[in-house]
Amino acid sequence: MIRALFFDFYDTLCYVDDETYFAGKVEMGRILGIDPETFIKEWRKTGGESLIGKLESTKDRIAKVASVLGITLTDEKITRLNEVENDFLFRAAELYPNTGNVLNMLRRSGFLLGIISNASNTVEILRKKFNLDHYFNVIN
Repeated sequence: MIRALFFDFYDTLCYVDDETYFAGKVEMGRILGIDPETFIKEWRKTGGESLIGKLESTKDRIAKVASVLGITLTDEKITRLNEVENDFLFRAAELYPNTGNVLNMLRRSGFLLGIISNASNTVEILRKKFNLDHYFNVIN
């Protein structure tokens, strides 16, 4: 008998509006004083390392991109860029329609629910926005 269900987060429960999200990348490029397309290109190149945990946090990813581009960042600048990334992700992310209804139905049916994601760092940013603790027993 199945007692628990685990979900990936992005592209299963949640989608990210690309236009809004990449507006954040344009802003990050502007803050760095470089062409936004150059920043976006290097950001995308670090996606794989981010997904497998080689770059453990968004701040690590920002530092890697800056290093590749030959830009030295202060801790304050890294923090500012991290805030921009988090802000635009927060604005761009939405649950798929009826996700809450389905999760509530599963909980009422007695299922334990969990999120297992290779993007757990960014799931934390959205945890409160979507009240994920209301639905899930485990978020990892």
